[in-house]
Amino acid sequence: MNDEKYLSGMITGAVCALALFSVTVFIVALVLGKSNRSTVSYNNVKESETSVTIENSKDKIFGKMELLADIINEYSLYDVPEEDIIEGVYQGMFDSMNDKYADYYTAEEYKQFAESTNGEYCGIGAYIGQNVDTNAIYISEPMEGSPAMEVGLRSGDIIYKVDDKVLGDESLDTVVTWIKGEEGTKVKLTIIREGESDYLEFEVTRKNIEVPTVKGELLENEVGLISISSFDKVTASQFEETVNKLKEQGMKKMIIDLRSNPGGMLDVVVDMLDMFLEPGKMIVYTQDKTETTTEQYKSQNPKVIDMPLVVLINGYSASASEIFAGAIQDYKLGTLVGETSFGKGIVQTVLPVGDGSYVKFTTAKYFTPNGRYIHEVGIEPDEKVEFDSKAYYDENVDNQLNKAKEIINSME
Repeated sequence: MNDEKYLSGMITGAVCALALFSVTVFIVALVLGKSNRSTVSYNNVKESETSVTIENSKDKIFGKMELLADIINEYSLYDVPEEDIIEGVYQGMFDSMNDKYADYYTAEEYKQFAESTNGEYCGIGAYIGQNVDTNAIYISEPMEGSPAMEVGLRSGDIIYKVDDKVLGDESLDTVVTWIKGEEGTKVKLTIIREGESDYLEFEVTRKNIEVPTVKGELLENEVGLISISSFDKVTASQFEETVNKLKEQGMKKMIIDLRSNPGGMLDVVVDMLDMFLEPGKMIVYTQDKTETTTEQYKSQNPKVIDMPLVVLINGYSASASEIFAGAIQDYKLGTLVGETSFGKGIVQTVLPVGDGSYVKFTTAKYFTPNGRYIHEVGIEPDEKVEFDSKAYYDENVDNQLNKAKEIINSME
């Protein structure tokens, strides 16, 4: 049948495209956690061992793909859209990489992915994270005044279902696209919560969210508390604005809260650490699989923040948060308080394929200024304080923050 031949031809074309993939794309972004760094580019990408293997096995691959297409046409009870099969071939290649951060994005999926770093999107108003060991996707933190907070979602809530979709091995980015949607529409989340014997269900109305990634307040004894929820495009400017405002109010000491901050853009955290360091200081560097140093990020501008500092971290502080905490600890610029951080010390690269789609996968390790590789290890706080969730939710007592206040008040 003509339709069957067309489907087989489409499959063959898809695999041909994959065979040429590594020599036609160019690197545009370094990603830590959920975000891209748009200022890094390489125009010459060497042909990889993977592309050579595909080239040598091309006839075998094409033959099997045509056979599978014929089987689908002949026996499947359901009509399978050709485009879905083609996209599935691309997705399958990245699913096979033994890389929990690898993903393939259609043009629409990438648009939604990129939106997450711009500081504005339409959704439920919560930061979402993923445990790389279990693949469990969880609420990292609901935003203040957001639909997620209004319905009672909490940090640490594990998402079991989005509407009628039971979560399996989907990537974090895929689940985020399920949760986001048009303003005024509703999404139902089925949640697993520690201490509850049954699932909890929440129906949340989506709305346009302008993401305040930084908030600050002046506490007693001239202590400023600055909470950073993620490292997005707007974060460095929001941080600088918040610092200046608190200085005007009399801030002489600073607590930075990075708890449940899942990470973000590399250049943003570099810009923020630049404010704490003298020019020329190493902030972070990366190495590829040959242990060759690929990038070095150093401070460039005059130091503008010089005051007693405490940084709060926990097990959900990941990626860019760990770069920040690691540099503060290595240079002894402040005291880390809380719990061991998440332990994500690897870098993802985002590549455009040329037709609007993008791919993402792990390409390097990163190291703190003192050469620490913290992947799957995390950063140990200087003062370990386990979070008392019962006191927090029942009595509104934050024992980790209280310890941070105690320490900062003892500093001169």
